[in-house]
Amino acid sequence: MGMIGSLGTVIFQVSNNSMFSGMGLGSFLSGFLNSATNQSGIVYKTPKNYQRQSSTRWAEHEIIGQKPVAEFLGPGTEEISFDMLLDIELGVKPENELEKLRNMRDTGELVFFILGNKPVLKNRVYITQLSENITRTSGKGEVQAIEVSISLKEYVLRPEEMAQQNANSRNQSSTAANS
Repeated sequence: MGMIGSLGTVIFQVSNNSMFSGMGLGSFLSGFLNSATNQSGIVYKTPKNYQRQSSTRWAEHEIIGQKPVAEFLGPGTEEISFDMLLDIELGVKPENELEKLRNMRDTGELVFFILGNKPVLKNRVYITQLSENITRTSGKGEVQAIEVSISLKEYVLRPEEMAQQNANSRNQSSTAANS
């Protein structure tokens, strides 16, 4: 299987016999794969319906007898959403992968969202929403396929966290230099 990205411990992969294997996301000219089927060699656990959005922050100051004056405050945080098929026929244990995602959401875990071997954002993200749709079960009621919708939001370090992180980086590099 060829890794095309990850969200924390959840790995996005394509099969080795896929025409997309090893070519990275740059080859997906029309966006992400929107299907996953074992017979065609097109793979599993790849994002589809990928959307990224952000906005700016503005304040409006009311002035008596005049129109309000707008003031640019800065950029807003990035938000990303996508769907993913977790299908047992494609080599995934759907409930195990879903449990990883639920755990990330419920603990507020901050992770990097990686696509094409590089982070999508310079900052880590957290899961704001997770929607699950069981699309197939076995005759015994065992879950075979789940369509998952994931919403992420950028986590920006507070100034004191950034200072602490920079201090830790300097300490690690000076310790390594003294070794």
